[in-house]
Amino acid sequence: MTAQAAHRSATAPPSVTGNPPPGRRRADQIQGGHHGLSRGEVEASQRSRIVEAMIRLVGVRAFHEIGVADLVSAAGVSRKTFYEQFRNKEEVFAAAYDRALGELVAMMRDAAESSTGRRDRLAVRVTTLLTLLARDEAVARVCFVEVNAAGPLALDRRRHGTEELARALLGFGDGEPVPIVALAAAGALGEVIHHEVVAGRGARLLATAPDLVETVLTPIWSEAGWQ
Repeated sequence: MTAQAAHRSATAPPSVTGNPPPGRRRADQIQGGHHGLSRGEVEASQRSRIVEAMIRLVGVRAFHEIGVADLVSAAGVSRKTFYEQFRNKEEVFAAAYDRALGELVAMMRDAAESSTGRRDRLAVRVTTLLTLLARDEAVARVCFVEVNAAGPLALDRRRHGTEELARALLGFGDGEPVPIVALAAAGALGEVIHHEVVAGRGARLLATAPDLVETVLTPIWSEAGWQ
């Protein structure tokens, strides 16, 4: 599944793996034989399904509880195929984090294009982020909860992810240096999201948007002289 985060289902299906009944294929599973796809296209589809499986599984259980067997079953691929794509589940999680956060950041940027004024754009970006996370707690858990427990590779991704989130909040371009105050704001936002999701209040994240903008983010912005 490669749909954008905003279009993912807000609730995991009864079978979080998305597996069909015995004897039936997943809707996105490529059939063997003459399917008309190149080897590269087949491999890209398999990789995408493994990554999406990680996102969906993290939505209902901790990273340390997920095994390779769970991923291959959820993705509808063989164990051999899994190891052709990834060395271990830590690599899958890193790819899942990159995908999920990348989609969030892109939609935050798009949502604020028509807004005028730095503060208005900030409010729109924060509201967009929290709306998307409230709709899809699996993505929230990948980006702000389980990333802390998925190993050194995930922690390195989180460091870069915090920079990307700060750029998106400010409207900075890719690769543009991020001031420390922007990192502080992004870090504060991430901590609030983490706290709410762990407390079981992920679906109500949007309700925190006004307070976050007024009491956390705007003061930091103002201190930096970004009125």
